[in-house]
Amino acid sequence: MKQPRRTRQQLLDYAQKFATSGQSRAAYAASLGIAVHTLDHYRRQVRPRQPQLLEIDWQPPSLPPAPDCAIVLSNGRRIELSAACLAHLAGPGDLLQKLLSAADPH
Repeated sequence: MKQPRRTRQQLLDYAQKFATSGQSRAAYAASLGIAVHTLDHYRRQVRPRQPQLLEIDWQPPSLPPAPDCAIVLSNGRRIELSAACLAHLAGPGDLLQKLLSAADPH
């Protein structure tokens, strides 16, 4: 004999009680005489809704400091240096000349 049609509220109650039943979805649904997909549908109805949008505190990234010196090579490459880096490269050993020779061998 066919089961009587259950009300929406009955099905919502079944879905809420499933969490504490200790049974699998299939066993619990079978004990009530309903299909597993019906149980799943009403479980989704009683599940707390997750927020669709989250509030965030966004700060734009800080920009690196502007270079103190820019050297544009004949091949179009650009080397940007801070004053401290330029002073270090122009010191003993003439690292600046080595850097320029490596970057633009022409």
